[in-house]
Amino acid sequence: MRCLSISKSNQVGERRLCPHSRPKLVFYEPQRCEVISGVSDLLEAEGYLLSVLDSQDDPERQRRQLEAFIRSSRGGLLWVPAHDTPQETFDLLRNHRIPTVTFLRRESATDFDHVGILNVDATKTATNYLADLGHRHIAFLGGVADVEVRNQRIAGYKAVLAERNLGPAIIWESPDDKPSGLNAMTALREAHPEVSGVVCNGDMVALGACLALARMGQTPGEDVSVIGFDDIQDAAVATPPLTTMAVSPYRLGRRLARVLLERIREPETPVAVSEISAELIVRETSGSCVDSTN
Repeated sequence: MRCLSISKSNQVGERRLCPHSRPKLVFYEPQRCEVISGVSDLLEAEGYLLSVLDSQDDPERQRRQLEAFIRSSRGGLLWVPAHDTPQETFDLLRNHRIPTVTFLRRESATDFDHVGILNVDATKTATNYLADLGHRHIAFLGGVADVEVRNQRIAGYKAVLAERNLGPAIIWESPDDKPSGLNAMTALREAHPEVSGVVCNGDMVALGACLALARMGQTPGEDVSVIGFDDIQDAAVATPPLTTMAVSPYRLGRRLARVLLERIREPETPVAVSEISAELIVRETSGSCVDSTN
């Protein structure tokens, strides 16, 4: 779970701080940092403070943090539920009528507003693009947990392989950070030298994969094509610039903030679910398959 909680400034303009208002920074990933920036900029303009909670995907720790959150009488919650969050946790928020918007993972939180990404469509687009370039052996790289978002992305990737009669699915686990992406790509190339295209679970693992190729004397976009996911700021200025499925994290954060504000102001409106389309941004890490036998 990663939570963003908010509180309202008081009427004389003094900011009311809570125990979590100066949290330890836990959002190391650039994508999440950009989402938080988008949330924070919009909410602070509306007079709200933003706090960050992180359970490290531990349902018990998540429960303790949410109980403390409820005791602090915060204004609302933006919530990525931990994997295997029990129903009792959803009931806790529901029973206390906490304005809540889930993000990325919806799980069984069907009574809350939700903002997500059309993950299946996104990885279908990425995989079809590589297939159109002549790639026959395409791998999926990134993620380690059996979670909704990763499963959706893998489903889109596998659907295209089946539809186009491409090589077998090669799903390679890796934490979604740059060093792990580097190590995972090195191992993937050793185990599957036939792979010429890679769809990644996120930009950071993709950037690590590109670095691994460079260290092996190979060129991303020429020897192996790599597609990321998110379009973080580093993607456009990397060497070479990263082809990616863009969801514009900063704008996504502002979208989350707007949905939460609407729920706070109009608590009786029907539950709203919105899913964001990802756009393929073609840069230099993707290109035609050079091996005619691939």
